[in-house]
Amino acid sequence: MIKFLLFASALLCAAAILSGCATQHFSFGTEVDQSAIGFITKGVTTREDVEARLGKPNSVTPMADGKELADYTYSDTQAPGVFFDPAKVKTTHSFFQVIYSATGVVLDYQLTDSSSKS
Repeated sequence: MIKFLLFASALLCAAAILSGCATQHFSFGTEVDQSAIGFITKGVTTREDVEARLGKPNSVTPMADGKELADYTYSDTQAPGVFFDPAKVKTTHSFFQVIYSATGVVLDYQLTDSSSKS
């Protein structure tokens, strides 16, 4: 019985120690990169085309003359280990914006992405 308790205790300690190696991962939004938007042609591609490939945007803002600004925002944060160490946190962001005409045709678009390691 004592050997069993020692073995169980050793397993619990090993599990606790190894869990410190796990990576905490948090993300939200739609990830957009250059390869995902290569199909877009200004003045030709429609809102339906974009949404069929990328999904619905995070937000849509009405503009002058019936135009609309669609935003796709993505954020991904990885923090290795259970014990928080700001020096090891890696964050990736992407911001993709599309301006549609009143008829739903792409007038312009812009992709901005960034990565940081704190």
